[in-house]
Amino acid sequence: MSRFDIIVDRHPDKPMAYRFKKTNRVGLVYEYIKKCIEDDVALEASNLYPSVLDQALLKHQENYRIPIITKSEKTLRVLSMSSQIKRIYTVDSIPKDVIRVICYWDLNPKEIPVQIEVALAIIRNADD
Repeated sequence: MSRFDIIVDRHPDKPMAYRFKKTNRVGLVYEYIKKCIEDDVALEASNLYPSVLDQALLKHQENYRIPIITKSEKTLRVLSMSSQIKRIYTVDSIPKDVIRVICYWDLNPKEIPVQIEVALAIIRNADD
């Protein structure tokens, strides 16, 4: 049995997202994030605990330095308080030298400027 379900949008040959099995292990969610980035698909996060997802994202950021972009100032403050690395921004505050980002679940990747590559989009529920 696979660790994840493939969610297909309009193109049956290209997955839109992976939905992983529910877990409270940060290390496993960290591996989920890496898998999605490697396969260039979104991470469907409805099965993941938000606090575990946040910790795994921050751990990934420490290792790979890919900034996290969020829509709200509140989410930015919460994530910033949890991390020593301050590479967490809103769409309006993205520095000019940033070329690749992770879109947090409250942000539609289409809101990111076109010159910036979206390494990973985290979506809340692909079934909506």
